[in-house]
Amino acid sequence: MKAPTVKLSPYERAVNRLNDLPPALDKIFSAALEDLRKQRDEANARHKESLDLCERYIRHLHKAEAERDEAKRLTRDLTIARPCATCNRLRHETNWTCSEEATSDDDL
Repeated sequence: MKAPTVKLSPYERAVNRLNDLPPALDKIFSAALEDLRKQRDEANARHKESLDLCERYIRHLHKAEAERDEAKRLTRDLTIARPCATCNRLRHETNWTCSEEATSDDDL
């Protein structure tokens, strides 16, 4: 009688084939694997440098945004009130000059 054959998974067949490799091929695969690890480490280092640059750029953008907001606030504070061209009193930006009635009322 024949012994029953055990069906191996593709993974198990691949492992068996790798285990049956001659030592010279094993060295080649080990060197290739080491080279791939080295390339991975270099790529990770470049990626980290890129992340650091991005973080610095983001910090720079946040600082520039804060400076812009401060400049807007200061500009808004300056434009909220201006001296009237006729009476030299501070007026709101919607009414830069006094009307004749307002100046005559102020004179009273």
